[in-house]
Amino acid sequence: MPNRSRRTTASHLAMTLSPEQWSRVTDAFDAARSLPEAERAAFLSSLERGEPAVHAEVRSLLAADADDGFLRPLTGERFEPVPSAAARLLGRTVGAYRIEREIGRGGMGVVYEGHHVDATLQKRVAIKTLAIGLDRPELAWRFRRERQILARLEHPNIAALYDGGTTEDGIPYLVMEYVAGQRLDVWCDTQRLTIAQRIDLFRQVCAAVQFAHGNLIVHRDLKPGNILVTPDGVVKLLDFGVAKLAAVEDDITADEDQTRAGSVPLTTAYASPEQLKGGEVTTASDVYSLGVILHRLLTGSAPQAIGLPSESATDAHAARVQSASPGAIRNTLRGELDAIVLQALRPEPERRYGSPDALSADLLRYLKGMPVQARPDTLGYRFEKFVKRQRSLMIAGGVALIALSAGLVSVIRTARAERAEAERTAHVARLLQGLVGAGVSSQYSTVPTLLTVLDSARSTVAVEFAADPMTRADLYGLFGMSYFNFERPDLALLMLDSARHLHTIARGEGSLEAARDLAASADVIIALGATDSAFARSRKAIAQLQALRPRSDRDLSETEIELYFNEINLLQNAAALPKMTAALERERQTARPRWDMVAMGEAATVLPYFNLRQAAVAESAYVRGNAALSRDSTPTQRYRTALAFLGQSLFLRGRPAEAEPKIRKLLTLTEQRLGASSYLTAQAQNLLARVLFELGRYDEGHALVDSAIANNERAAARDPMYLGEMYVTRASFDIRRHDWAAARRSLEQAGAQRTRLGAQKPILDISILYTTAALQEEQGDIATARDTFTRAAAQARATLPPGAKNIAMAETRLAAFVARHPSAPER
Repeated sequence: MPNRSRRTTASHLAMTLSPEQWSRVTDAFDAARSLPEAERAAFLSSLERGEPAVHAEVRSLLAADADDGFLRPLTGERFEPVPSAAARLLGRTVGAYRIEREIGRGGMGVVYEGHHVDATLQKRVAIKTLAIGLDRPELAWRFRRERQILARLEHPNIAALYDGGTTEDGIPYLVMEYVAGQRLDVWCDTQRLTIAQRIDLFRQVCAAVQFAHGNLIVHRDLKPGNILVTPDGVVKLLDFGVAKLAAVEDDITADEDQTRAGSVPLTTAYASPEQLKGGEVTTASDVYSLGVILHRLLTGSAPQAIGLPSESATDAHAARVQSASPGAIRNTLRGELDAIVLQALRPEPERRYGSPDALSADLLRYLKGMPVQARPDTLGYRFEKFVKRQRSLMIAGGVALIALSAGLVSVIRTARAERAEAERTAHVARLLQGLVGAGVSSQYSTVPTLLTVLDSARSTVAVEFAADPMTRADLYGLFGMSYFNFERPDLALLMLDSARHLHTIARGEGSLEAARDLAASADVIIALGATDSAFARSRKAIAQLQALRPRSDRDLSETEIELYFNEINLLQNAAALPKMTAALERERQTARPRWDMVAMGEAATVLPYFNLRQAAVAESAYVRGNAALSRDSTPTQRYRTALAFLGQSLFLRGRPAEAEPKIRKLLTLTEQRLGASSYLTAQAQNLLARVLFELGRYDEGHALVDSAIANNERAAARDPMYLGEMYVTRASFDIRRHDWAAARRSLEQAGAQRTRLGAQKPILDISILYTTAALQEEQGDIATARDTFTRAAAQARATLPPGAKNIAMAETRLAAFVARHPSAPER
């Protein structure tokens, strides 16, 4: 009973403050927060004598600000964790993790750092415990609810739940992702992020909260202390201890959930008006809290009862955001950002942004110089945004009339171009409708396949658009990628080369369109096995894209990442690693990063770094690749490629058990998308077979690689490198089954692919060599086997660049052989 009274009194005090007092609270809170401890105490004492109500609220805010919210009591009381209980857990093992040191404590318990008991896994975790109040059902309920909520939230911007349970002493615990980072506002200030950079980082927070809302979870305590930023600039949302399931679960009654909701704590500086009044808390409440956080990031202060955000900037904050002066910040914030922040902070929930995504989208529109939804949609406002976007077209220093005239002329030209484009689009639409619409059945003797439609379209376009090379070029480019997706790289190359020829006629040799066609054709040529020609095309496309003015950074980063990926993968060229890092960074800086492409690029670098004995860098790339993959789970070809390389990096680093679920997921996604007979499905089968070989599951693996070879041999395009590696994999299984004749046949079939290879020939040669050595060893010819293993390692070092995986594989196999046969004679 006393707990409830104390909580009610505090809430009542917060609700009865006048707008003027709230303004004083925010000012005093900001002032106190910036003072050293000794000066802060004197400041608070003075405040208490003059304004006791304001003093009480400021002390409450300071307490909440100091607490990261990770562990707090359910009621208004403050409890000290039981020291003996905390000390007893140090050095103990809970689940699969050993508790090593305390890293934080709050009102309910202690947070520890722990590590997996298997030192080879090197997994660092945070272990959250409920160290006190074990006899109080409401605390245990909150802890149980947090575990239930976290179990359904798997998102790169939300700290992950790994495990949970109860110790032998009856202490509940959660094992969570260890986040080595700083709280959001501190990180922004120490990194001196600009306004635009702060907005970009804040959009990660919006993505995390949107994901929670999509899983019917309202956080209810969003604030900078619950949001950490890793050294890599990745946001991690913490503390769902007071979150509420927006839809009541089957095992929890509505009455029980409502009762709990009335007793949760809140941080008043970030709470919505309806939370302060004890009203219904919805997703709109989280949007309000996001608005408060955004206000602090942009202005360095809390929202004022009266006044615009742009009026709150100070000298100190100007330095933190690399702005010349408070006046410069105010100019930046005035207008769109004022409107965006204020819409998020509307007192009426229904007038705020409808979701965190809507808030994030408006911020993106601001970053791109587009009209924002929070501003009135007037003609004058839209013209103002147009002029800002087209500033490079205006005469520097010209009078307003000249600028206006230039803008109007540009608008008229744009309108004419749009009409022409609309007519062209309508013509194309009529053509496609005729091919695949209601009239299709009359054009074919049987029900047409998509390939049949493509073949028909290819011939029809040449007649319909005979006098329009630009449209023919655009459609040929589209058809080329369609043929490639249908695994007809021969026809795809024909279409893309035709598109490039026509684009060159219409737009010129160095045009963006021609460069795109050239880059796309490089991917097709790789599928045909002509890697040398593919690399030449990619490099030419990059040179053309770099020479463009204005430059298309989006096309450039895509082409560069594809080229460096192929150099790292197909040529095992570690010299491409720094180029890949630079290209990935450029892609991350774009307004809409293509996360599947980022994941693919990061995944390709893991193994080369590991082979260069940079294990920490390799693991960091693996983590970044996984994080990028989680940001967009659409199973594109790049997504699947990233999954393949992340899985491969695991089993080639000696972790096949961890690799298996990733590769199985890859195989499932590829079969679902392309079918069981696709050559890409065959590649996934071969990869899984290699994992199974390392796990000792030879029968299952052998069947898989047989299926992979059959699929690849049926394909219209047989990549000789992949097919050769499949035969090598099958030879390894044949050796394990002691079928020497089958192993020799498989190695001969692998060798037959060499004649179609260019720069990749040494890579396949080395695979054949060390697999031949394994066959000789199994047959008992130890001296010859040692000579062949030694030759494979020497040839790898002589013909492949540093960091190549086949160097590491050849040397690893030689070392293992010597360990098995230390006295084997050398020739």
